Amino acid sequence: MKKKILPLITTAAVLSLSLSAIGADKHISVDGADIENSDVIEYEGHVCFPVRAVAESMGLSVEWMGETKTVVITNGGPIYVTFSIGEDAYTFAKTAPMPVGCPPVLVEGKTYAPIEVITELMGLETTEGEQTIDIILNKIEEKPDEVVSGAAVDTEKPQNSEEQTEDAEAEDEAEAALTAKGVVSEISDDGILFADEEKGDVRLVPADDAVIEFADGTEAALDDIKEGSELTVVYGEIMSTSLPPVNNPTRITISK
Repeated sequence: MKKKILPLITTAAVLSLSLSAIGADKHISVDGADIENSDVIEYEGHVCFPVRAVAESMGLSVEWMGETKTVVITNGGPIYVTFSIGEDAYTFAKTAPMPVGCPPVLVEGKTYAPIEVITELMGLETTEGEQTIDIILNKIEEKPDEVVSGAAVDTEKPQNSEEQTEDAEAEDEAEAALTAKGVVSEISDDGILFADEEKGDVRLVPADDAVIEFADGTEAALDDIKEGSELTVVYGEIMSTSLPPVNNPTRITISK
């Protein structure tokens, strides 16, 4: 019996030595808002955050698969991150697993993952203060209803033609900033390796609702994209910081 218990005690001792709290009650905030139960730890030289508390505060859903000790983080759209306890292998969308230098770890029933999951896989920025690590979502804040004399004013009033034109122009400018041209250099199970004329290689992993079309506007399919195809791509807003970066484009136009 002692021979069976000793390895468990040894494993627990090693784990406790490799885990430590960072600072005094250092925790995560999102866009400046403190998150409860979000104290970070240090594991194998990496800052690790409690996955469920932080991800849900970012508007993401978290699923735990007990049999395989796998975590799925998603927003039902372009963000789809998976990883398993003890394995330094993380997926973003439909990519092959990628290492970030530290495996996720289970501590007292809570899953902790390295902050690189947020900065490298999701491509979000963080800032660090004395007591907090702040995740910057870069989201467009919704304007609350204006209040005049105690009565709420409906901000969803019909727009005049000038306002509609300005909104359309702003949308066109935003899409233009995310648009790129290039050539497909490789197609694999990991996605489409796209040689962006300005950014260099980007791995495209189109979501199911991505628009794929030919230059004349007719509908195309993913299978119509071949090595050597010339594409015009409208990137999704989130670009991972891996090499090459991974993106879920919203539109792909096959030019040739």
